[in-house]
Amino acid sequence: MRNPVDRRSPFSSNAAVRRTLFLTLALGGCGSGTTILVPPKHVAAPTPTPTASATASATPTTSATVSATPTASATASATPKASATPSATATPSPTPSPTPTPLPTIAGHFVYVANRDNPSILGFQLNANGNVAPTITIAGSNTTLDSPDALAIDASGKLYTANDNDAGSILIFPSNTTGNIAPTVLGGAATKIAQTEGIAFDPANELYVANFDSFIAINAFANGATGNVAPIRTITGSNTGLTEPIGIAFDSSGKLYVANHDGTSILIFPAGANGNVTPVVLGGSNTGFASVETVAVDPTTQKIYVPDGSTIHVFAAGATGNVAPITNITGSMTQVSAPFGLGFDASGNLYVAQEGGSVLVFPPNASGNQPPTADISGSNTTFDLPTYAVPH
Repeated sequence: MRNPVDRRSPFSSNAAVRRTLFLTLALGGCGSGTTILVPPKHVAAPTPTPTASATASATPTTSATVSATPTASATASATPKASATPSATATPSPTPSPTPTPLPTIAGHFVYVANRDNPSILGFQLNANGNVAPTITIAGSNTTLDSPDALAIDASGKLYTANDNDAGSILIFPSNTTGNIAPTVLGGAATKIAQTEGIAFDPANELYVANFDSFIAINAFANGATGNVAPIRTITGSNTGLTEPIGIAFDSSGKLYVANHDGTSILIFPAGANGNVTPVVLGGSNTGFASVETVAVDPTTQKIYVPDGSTIHVFAAGATGNVAPITNITGSMTQVSAPFGLGFDASGNLYVAQEGGSVLVFPPNASGNQPPTADISGSNTTFDLPTYAVPH
C-alpha cells in the first residue's frame, strides 16, 4: 500500500522506500537547342561567266546537301526533349520519403496494464496465464511515459494514461499498436489537470480526471478532447468532501464513484455533476475499509468492488452508507496482496493489478477464499509495479 506522501513527491524518502519495497516484491529542367542555317545565295554572286555560272549552279546542289545537315541537327535538337524525361521522373521521387512508417498493429482483445516503474503499457491476450511475455509493449523515449500510474480505454479502443511524475497531462495512444509511439496529448493550463492516478470514461465517453494534489478536483472533458482545452465540468469545493481522490469509476447510469483516500470512503456523485456538489457516501466501520485507493463497478451486475490491503470488498449494486460488503475476496488461496486497479472483461471476469508484480484473474461473482483462474506473473511479463489492468 502506498503512502499518500509518495504521490505528492516522488522524490521523498518515503517514495524511495515504497519503490524499493515493490521492486523487491515483484503505454519537386528542361533543355533547349538552337541551329543557325547559312543561306546559299551569297555563294553564286561573284562569278560573271556563264560556264562558271553553270558550275556555280551546281554549287547550290552541294549547298543543298549542307542544307540537309540541319535535318540531322534538328534530330539533335530533339535530344534535349529526351533529357526532359528524367527531370519529370525526378519530381515524384521526394514524395515517398516523408510518408510515415505505418505503426505496427495487432488484432485481437487484450488486457492492458500500466507498468509504473518500468515505464510502459503492456498488452496480454485475455487468456494469458503464467510467466508469459506481453504481446504489446508501448515503451521508449517517443512515448514520454514516466511512471504511468493511471489507465483507461475509450469506446474506440484508444489508450489514455497519466504519468504520476508529470503533473498536468494525459497521454493518448492508438488502439492495438505497439512500439515506441509518440502520443497525442491532453494537457496545458486550460485543462486544470494536476497530478492524477485516476481517470475513467462515463457512458457518454467523456473523460474524467481526478486531481489528488495541488488543485483537488475532478475534471470532465468532451468526447475526443485533445490539446490545451478547458474541461466541460469540474467537481470541486468544500461540499464535495474530496480530500485525496485517486481511483474513479462509473456505473451504467453514469453515477461517478470516487475512492477518497484520505477520507477512507467512496464518494458517489450523480451523473453530470458539476461544481461544489454534495455526494452520497459509502463508508464507515461496517464497510471494513482500512485504506481505499481505487474502486470499480461490474458493468454487468453493477456491484461495487473496492480493493483494500489483502482484501477486495464487494458491495451490492447501489450500496451507500455504513453498510457491510455482501462478500469479500480474501484469503491465502486468492493470492490477493497489494491489489490496486481493477477491470472487468465482457464475460464478467475480474482482473486485479497487484503492485507486487502480478495480474490475477477471477471468474464472475468470485467470493471468499477462491483461487484465481489465472495468475500473470514472472520475469517474462516485465512487470515492475503494475497499477491498472483494463481489458478491451
